[in-house]
Amino acid sequence: MKILPEDNRFIKEVIENQEYKYLYDYPVVVDLGANIGTFSMWIYDKAEKIYAVEPVPAIFNYLQQNVINNQLDKIKTFNFAIGSSSGKRMMKLDPQVTGGGSKVITEMIGGDIEVDCKQLVDFMSEEGIKYIDLLKMDVEGSEEEILHNNFPADRIGTIIGECHWGHNVEGKLKELGYRYTNQGSHFIARK
Repeated sequence: MKILPEDNRFIKEVIENQEYKYLYDYPVVVDLGANIGTFSMWIYDKAEKIYAVEPVPAIFNYLQQNVINNQLDKIKTFNFAIGSSSGKRMMKLDPQVTGGGSKVITEMIGGDIEVDCKQLVDFMSEEGIKYIDLLKMDVEGSEEEILHNNFPADRIGTIIGECHWGHNVEGKLKELGYRYTNQGSHFIARK
């Protein structure tokens, strides 16, 4: 498998270190913060359909190229962010993080790039997704925002993501009816 850019960080974390080895087979997967697609590629054989969402245009180009180069026809790619509302937003990029990480969606001031933003429920309707078996959220601290507004908890079975200090993702997931477990630097929440 050829993965671009040739930055070993993402390959090492997801593929070599198997940081998601506790996952099962999931027919419908939505990968929020897909980055270059390492998670989508890792779970490829465990899924029937994968929706990979990456808002940063330069990184999205790598995601698309990785899907094309590796003939991953079960992965459909999207270049926008999921947030609490639909419309244009600004995204702040952290130049210290390889691959455009540590981005925060802000109002239309003080960001580095303008991105389109949609609510998860709207995205599901547009794509005809009735149920998400696995929702992966690696959205650099925006998890809480996504979970708060019009979140379709009754249509999502399992949620995984990175733990970010100072955020109450655990409390919100429990409030939405999920059982929350910390897996080191990641969490898993199941109905």
